[in-house]
Amino acid sequence: MVNEQTGELVEVAAEAGGLEAQTRGEIDIQIRTARSYPRSVSKFVSEVLSLATLNQETAAACFYALPRDGKSVSGPSARLAEIVASCWGHMRVEARISGEDEHFVMSRAMAWDLQNNVAIAFEARRRITNKKGQRFNDDMIAVTANAASSIAIRNAIFKVVPSAFWRPIFEACRRAAVGDQKTLADRRAASLEYFQKMGIDQARVFTLLGVTGIEDINLEHVGTLLGLANAIREGDTNIDEAFPPVAKTVPMPQAKGETKPATGEMNALPAEPTPTPGATTTPRQVQAIAWAPSAVFHVAKIERPDPLKNGHKVTMVEGLVAHTYHIDTVVQDLMAAAVKNRAIRLEGTLTTFAPAPLRIEKVIFVDDREPGQEG
Repeated sequence: MVNEQTGELVEVAAEAGGLEAQTRGEIDIQIRTARSYPRSVSKFVSEVLSLATLNQETAAACFYALPRDGKSVSGPSARLAEIVASCWGHMRVEARISGEDEHFVMSRAMAWDLQNNVAIAFEARRRITNKKGQRFNDDMIAVTANAASSIAIRNAIFKVVPSAFWRPIFEACRRAAVGDQKTLADRRAASLEYFQKMGIDQARVFTLLGVTGIEDINLEHVGTLLGLANAIREGDTNIDEAFPPVAKTVPMPQAKGETKPATGEMNALPAEPTPTPGATTTPRQVQAIAWAPSAVFHVAKIERPDPLKNGHKVTMVEGLVAHTYHIDTVVQDLMAAAVKNRAIRLEGTLTTFAPAPLRIEKVIFVDDREPGQEG
């Protein structure tokens, strides 16, 4: 009905006011109910822990991991937020799309603890363009908007519910999902198989984790892979951001007179004559993956990129980059070779890790002298 004098829609205004009053009434009832039947924190902890660690699959879905500056940052996932909100009780949660522009879609979520009268809103935004700057189609934008809402709800819930209550449960989920040494082989194989089905080869996984082979993947790495799988599913990241493509090595042109390596060899370096002790060697431009057991090398630098990896990265004057793990005698010999400028040959195992294709297992001094002798 339109008011002829003012032109106002009288019925619509009254209808809107009635809806607002109805919503306010519902909230009042919920608040009175919450205060009449307060929650039990001990019951909450018991229920969440029971549900979140019900089985390995559920526990694995309760946390995410994101690569940041060469490290892995983990946190509770949207699935754990759903369990926490359900068991916490007396809570209203809602989300809506708050905005959209050419590059991003924004979602705003609010979690309201009706018993404690604490409400926190959180906004999340997700990019709706690909790496070339092209805008997603309508269906993909809708999927991305849902992912933004899920992230916003998750963050709002974990802001309202104190971390002192859910943090121990989050850690328990990680332990239950990762397993122990008895289950390590099966779970890392399952993780690699999962990402392989997504089109991510092992080389990209090894590069992300900073390992040279499957046997180097430990329980912490398994947790990172499980968390990354959840982060990709929930829209926190995508495959290319989580697993940057590994740069392919381009074969170097062969100089005239050089013998082409036989099929199956990895661009083997020709053997060099034994240098005169104390003589200065001239670095040669070679491939990072070039290696042959008969080649002579000189240590240029030894570094430990990440103390938690218990490994050393070794760079040779000739260009070879290799790794050694848990072998103290090898590290000592490499250090001695670097200090004395000693010529060495290497024995090791080839890996599928492109940046460091050799795992050093033994150092052989070309002139057969002991590392501690003067030369």
